[in-house]
Amino acid sequence: MALFFQTDRDWSTRDVAFLLRAHQCFSMLNVTEAVQAAGFMKPQQVETGTQLFHEGQKTASFMALILEGEAQVEMMGAGHGEPVMLKVLSEGDLIGEQGILDGAARSATVTAASDMVLAILSQANFDKLVKEAPALGCKMLQSILRTVSERLRDSNRRLHMLTQLNRTMNAEIEGKSRPPPPTGQAPRQEPDSKAPHSVGP
Repeated sequence: MALFFQTDRDWSTRDVAFLLRAHQCFSMLNVTEAVQAAGFMKPQQVETGTQLFHEGQKTASFMALILEGEAQVEMMGAGHGEPVMLKVLSEGDLIGEQGILDGAARSATVTAASDMVLAILSQANFDKLVKEAPALGCKMLQSILRTVSERLRDSNRRLHMLTQLNRTMNAEIEGKSRPPPPTGQAPRQEPDSKAPHSVGP
């Protein structure tokens, strides 16, 4: 089998293909299809601290499969304060697969937390794959769309939970901010307009 890349270990194209298939996104590919897809990927070494792409960037049109090392995913949210770390990616994880679909701005910043080895599928090579193997390209697009859809549903569930939590907290805050009723004092009685009036002699 063809050598894909050599570090402390030899990565064959088949090794990359099996790692690609192991990811939920491309689990529907068979071995032959995964090997074919890996043939369009290129190896790249990345040093610790390298920013693979940043939140809002529109020029990073590629998808990467992590062969070695780890990366941190962070998001600034509204753009204020310190970035929030969302997760750590490691061997077998994918980076930026959604960017292959639309080339839209990246939704998070990804930085190498250690020295890394990546298998890169650029937008240009993916377009080439679609032209040379349209059935495989269609299958990969369906896989990516399915993954993005699942992430969207998960985000909606989390948003719903946060909304419910926010409502509960606001209700508790409003309850605590109301002044307590006075103690040791009989409640004021309002005159009853329906009560009969006494008539003097």
